[in-house]
Amino acid sequence: MSGADPLELSDWLRIRRHTVPDWMIEECTAARERGDWRLACAIGEVEIAFDERDAPLDDLAGFAPDLLRWHLPRHAGGHTTLLNGTTYVLTEGDPVLVLRSPVSFLGSQRLTLDLMRRADITRQRHVRLPRPLWDAREADRLRTMVGGSARRVPYFDPGGSPLPPSELGIGDDAPARAERRHVDRRDGFGPERGGLPDPSVDLDLVRHGLLQPHDLHPLVRSSLFPTAPAAVPATPPVSEPVRVRCGSGWHEVLNRSGRLDLLDHTATEHRRERALQVLGGAAHGCFAVEQAWTGPVGRLPRRLRADRDALWLRIQHGGTRAALDALAAGMDPDLRDSRGRNLMHALGWFDHRRVLPVLLAAGVEVDARDREGCTPLARAVSYPWSLDLIEGLIAAGADPYAPSADDPDVPIHRCDHIRRRMRWRGADPATLAVIEFFERYA
Repeated sequence: MSGADPLELSDWLRIRRHTVPDWMIEECTAARERGDWRLACAIGEVEIAFDERDAPLDDLAGFAPDLLRWHLPRHAGGHTTLLNGTTYVLTEGDPVLVLRSPVSFLGSQRLTLDLMRRADITRQRHVRLPRPLWDAREADRLRTMVGGSARRVPYFDPGGSPLPPSELGIGDDAPARAERRHVDRRDGFGPERGGLPDPSVDLDLVRHGLLQPHDLHPLVRSSLFPTAPAAVPATPPVSEPVRVRCGSGWHEVLNRSGRLDLLDHTATEHRRERALQVLGGAAHGCFAVEQAWTGPVGRLPRRLRADRDALWLRIQHGGTRAALDALAAGMDPDLRDSRGRNLMHALGWFDHRRVLPVLLAAGVEVDARDREGCTPLARAVSYPWSLDLIEGLIAAGADPYAPSADDPDVPIHRCDHIRRRMRWRGADPATLAVIEFFERYA
């Protein structure tokens, strides 16, 4: 973390605001404090891959999935997703407790907790994750990891106020040395340190005024800013209407929990507009905005675009629960992202057995097209998602003869190069099951 690049800081601000929701922190904490590590993992979207009879209970007593998610490395360049394809070593001994990050940086953000023989651990393929980044009992040691002392942390005075630039790096205590390293860009403050996450990110966000200490994860705040007050429960922000040019005047459009309300149009006008669109007519004004919200084409006003993007981030990182909660709160089930994809295209993020029936009941088209003309099934085969999900889409009426995601001239079920690529990825039983299914289908 440079601490000076505004684009880098803005990426981390989005990550901190959207990727570890408050409800996950609160409920994981409550489960952990009751000694229920299984429930904490379920809430924190962590799958258990080992036989629970072999569970290392002493280590799991402090396991904090929410704290872990807060610290794990993320993809840069505007993405907020976890660094994929990485195995983190959490403990010593034999077997060791390991954590696997998601397979794809665009897919599900679920993590996997497993046990591995020490003999199988290699420096090239595995990254050791310090305990303060995942064990709530040792989270106070984060202060030392960022170069802090008992008196203060880098860039802040003992009271927690940012130091002026003229006072940085003065002295020979640990915080001053860390400040000098940072300025000289020699060590310790890069975005990754041998694959490790960089806990100094939170110091940068606070000292640049982008976050307050109470915005941090509670365990992080208590370690870095122990005198700062805890967060006050936030009241949900009140959505304000957005003005849209419609005909010869200006109208207002309101986002109500993910569903647009065209405040200046009657139900009769809505029906007439939909009938015109069915006949091929182009949408204009407020109705064009509504079409961009729930369809693969069109542009949204800046504020609605920001609302939409934030909602998608909460759903992606909150998993199945966040998706179902948003739908129950009134979100339009056909809400599209910036690529024109809806929740049907994103089923791989969730437990499709729970989300797919809700989408079908709400009338979401199983063969909805995104901006590239791809259906959810085409995306499912290209990624690839699980055979169970693919079969679920086909059972729901998805067209296996639709164009594939990789070649619009070849239907999904005959896309040989997809199957060849999937074979090349390895003999993963789940992947092989998808290959064999489509070989039979073809």
